[in-house]
Amino acid sequence: MQRAWIYGRDSLSEESLASQIENLKRFAETKQMKVVGTSSEICLGHGIDRDGLNEAIQMVKDGRADKLLICTLDRISDDAGEIKKFAGQIEDLDAVTFAREKDSQAWGDIKDVLRGGSPLQSEIGMIFSMLSM
Repeated sequence: MQRAWIYGRDSLSEESLASQIENLKRFAETKQMKVVGTSSEICLGHGIDRDGLNEAIQMVKDGRADKLLICTLDRISDDAGEIKKFAGQIEDLDAVTFAREKDSQAWGDIKDVLRGGSPLQSEIGMIFSMLSM
C-alpha cells in the first residue's frame, strides 16, 4: 500500500482548507493509499517557501511518504517559475498526484517540459496557462 502525505493550501478560510483536506483523504482512500500525514496553511500561493509545503516535500524526499497528494496544481503556486522550483525540490516528479483530472493532465505536460522531453522547455508559462482553460 502506498503511503500518502496530504498538502493543502487556501488563501481565505479554515473551512475551505478543512474541506480540501477531507476531499484528499477520501481520494487517498479510493486509491487505496494510507495517509501518513498532512500539512496545510492559509496563505497566498505566489511563492513556494512555506512551512507546510516544505514539510510535505521533505516527507517525500526522506522516503517517509510515497506520494504527495494535492487538490489542484494552483495549491502549489499560481506562478510557473515557482512550479519549476517546486519540481526541482521534490526531485521525484512522479511522486506528486493531483485529485482532479484536469490538473493531472497539465502536470503531465509540465513534467515532460521539466525533464527536458519537450521542445517547449522554455515555454513553461504557456503550458501552465492551460490550467485556466
